[in-house]
Amino acid sequence: MNNKHKTSILLIGPMGVGKTTISEALALHYGLPLVDVDELRKEYYAKMPGYSREEMHAIYASGGDLHAYFEPFETQQVEMLLELEEPAVFDFGGGHTIKSEGYFKRIYDAFLPYENVVLLAISPNLEETIEDLHFAHREGIDTQHLEPYNAMNRKFIESGCNEKLAKIVVYRKGKTVEQTLDEIIAWVDQGKNIETK
Repeated sequence: MNNKHKTSILLIGPMGVGKTTISEALALHYGLPLVDVDELRKEYYAKMPGYSREEMHAIYASGGDLHAYFEPFETQQVEMLLELEEPAVFDFGGGHTIKSEGYFKRIYDAFLPYENVVLLAISPNLEETIEDLHFAHREGIDTQHLEPYNAMNRKFIESGCNEKLAKIVVYRKGKTVEQTLDEIIAWVDQGKNIETK
């Protein structure tokens, strides 16, 4: 098994669950580079045929389905990033792993060799997670777009895609960042001591 598949950590979960905070701490703890998948979005999409910033902005302005527009580009970006040779901590955006059937199969295949796929959630109760992550305001999101934004996050949470990808689910309710981090580190370190067949 390639060392990157055993050493890398892939963090997935809905928007606002704390993936960035946890991934930064994990990268520091393990001395691994941090790959912020959302941050690299523009760089990757600019090279992809069919992507148009103008079309994307028009969809956003009209309150259209941006997630559907991004689906082919996000899928290709995920595949490209997970082909990188060096181990890393990957911080995936809320929508990168939520896909319709054909695209999800490609995401699933790209994730499959990786041992440390961590789903961050609030609670096993989906409604509790949705309620906890409902945004009354969010930096960078216009007020009129908050409801579509919250509806999209509900779709992400209810889709079941992340549960199919995850090797472990870590619930954040009632836990500090440090407690959440300790739970993930303990799980990752245990796996490092187990030889895979």
